[in-house]
Amino acid sequence: MGYRPNAVCILDQCFIVRKAYTADTLVFPKHALMHFLVFLSQSLERFPKYHLDLSKYFTDDYGA
Repeated sequence: MGYRPNAVCILDQCFIVRKAYTADTLVFPKHALMHFLVFLSQSLERFPKYHLDLSKYFTDDYGA
């Protein structure tokens, strides 16, 4: 199995992120969770956004 994660977050220890298209990594030893949240936010911004109507998955009327 040739899995190569984009990042690893070890709470209270460090956040490790792989540089794009390489095996090089950056290590953030402080504020691991904050670095992870920023990384996650930036990663999600790169994906196309689609409108998702969650009400279609429920049979109850929530006042609509």
